Amino acid sequence: MIIAGTASTRHELASMLSTYGFSLDYAETPEQALLACLQRMPDLIMLPDALGSMNSVEFLQRLQRIRRGRSPAVLVCAREASASSIGQAIWEGAAECLLQPFDADILDFKLRQVGIVRRDVAA
Repeated sequence: MIIAGTASTRHELASMLSTYGFSLDYAETPEQALLACLQRMPDLIMLPDALGSMNSVEFLQRLQRIRRGRSPAVLVCAREASASSIGQAIWEGAAECLLQPFDADILDFKLRQVGIVRRDVAA
């Protein structure tokens, strides 16, 4: 699931993720994303560090309350490298943080690192 971000960012992420054959869902707001997660928890959530009505840490805290035993890999796409905000996101359940801008190679590395993509699958 890709949450919010600009249309160009969503398109770029979708393009990078399409090489893996993922079925992609999109949410315009964090609230829409949480409702979608209640219905069907995705394996991967890509979210920006700022979501408008809440930040990534608040989203992660709310996601923790509705997981129902599922643990999606959450990758936070941060615009600035702040050790405290990255650390807090990891503490609240993010699998990894990616500093924007990032390319397909970095995304591939992170997806393999968190176990979403197996090491023997070529990108």
